[in-house]
Amino acid sequence: MKKPILLLLPLILALGACNNKNNKPSWGETSTKTIVFKGDKNRSGLGSGSQLGTEAFDNALTSLINEQADNSLTKLGGKKCGTQLVGGDSGTDTSLTIGTGSYDGLIYLTFNLDIVKIDVTLQNYYKPHHDYQTNQDVSGIDANAEATICSYDPSGDGTVIEQKEIDLSTEDVVNVPAEREETLELKEKTNTIAFYNSAEKHRTYIHSLTVTYLVK
Repeated sequence: MKKPILLLLPLILALGACNNKNNKPSWGETSTKTIVFKGDKNRSGLGSGSQLGTEAFDNALTSLINEQADNSLTKLGGKKCGTQLVGGDSGTDTSLTIGTGSYDGLIYLTFNLDIVKIDVTLQNYYKPHHDYQTNQDVSGIDANAEATICSYDPSGDGTVIEQKEIDLSTEDVVNVPAEREETLELKEKTNTIAFYNSAEKHRTYIHSLTVTYLVK
């Protein structure tokens, strides 16, 4: 016997409500800003080994971001991040690097924007060199590289709100690691985004960043 349509209506409405919860937020009009961190190793303040927390690096990185993002960056902070050569001593570029050979790293960026999506280009840190023990040329890859993209509250000890963990680990320590494109679509808008990793020798280049934000 068929059930009357009126009896089925509450079930249909309930299923529709469940589906709506899984849909992406409807943000309205958005725009984007793209920041490229990878560039000439001779850039002032952004040379090999330049570190977050030093005046030269912080000023140079702030200027680099604001030149590309219409002066929308208001604050940056973190620990154990900086610019490192891409491809070791023979490289011509440096890029923003999360973590070091001895420590995990964190960097956060606060904008005067309501950000709803983060797109990044990442790559394992690598430094080609000759291994005299094996008499082979090796890539010097951080084989356990990883990074987490997140929305972030930098107050107090800092709180991660929404996040996406990116595993770049590889067993191939000979060939140059490929760049990777990753996206985090946020359920709640944020002004502060961050990148971090969890251990030493998990170094990850952040070559570029695109933020999608609400047009007010």
